[in-house]
Amino acid sequence: MRFDLQDLRLFVHTLESGTITQGAERCHITLASASERIRGMEAVLGAPLLHRSKRGVTATEAGAVLLAPCPPHAAADGAARRRHAGLWPGPGHAH
Repeated sequence: MRFDLQDLRLFVHTLESGTITQGAERCHITLASASERIRGMEAVLGAPLLHRSKRGVTATEAGAVLLAPCPPHAAADGAARRRHAGLWPGPGHAH
């Protein structure tokens, strides 16, 4: 499984808005789809990206590292993935 620019945009919008629901709305997708996409990103990277609570979401350490090189609207998708590929290669990948 891989993630793409739409997934990265969802991640950025989710953190900007503070909820997965609002991130999904900004990306014009359902909450179920947004949750699945974020779980998929976490699976690819092998680390949780969001702290989830009743008050919303915040970035985990891994999420903050992924977010750091992302300009507004996640234009640096490829660079972000390449930068972090060695940090969280995910299950089944050699380090």
